[in-house]
Order: sequence, then C-alpha cells, then structure tokens
Amino acid sequence: MKKRILIPILIVLSLVSLFVGVSSISPADLLDFTSEETQIFLVSRFPRLIAILLAGLA
Repeated sequence: MKKRILIPILIVLSLVSLFVGVSSISPADLLDFTSEETQIFLVSRFPRLIAILLAGLA
C-alpha cells in the first residue's frame, strides 16, 4: 500500500526538482537543444537528480 503512494510522489517530485533552481526553466525551453536552458538542464539539473536518487537508494 505504501509503495503505491510513495512511487508516484517520488516521480512527481523528481520531475518538479528538474525545473527548480536559480534560473527558471520551463519544459518548453528544452525543445530548443542549443539554448542556455537546455545546457543548464543537461549539465546541472539532470545529473543532480540522478545523484540524489542514487544517494537515496544507497
């Protein structure tokens, strides 16, 4: 029962965390692969999320 609730919450919060930071990034900004927002997303936000998830699993 708990996993049924916790896994969707984890997914939603993970997606929200990708767009939270000093510079605002919207999902529409990611469609332009040459923009600064996309670079911030790929260099900073996505690796941050992966590191947080791996640390939580350990």
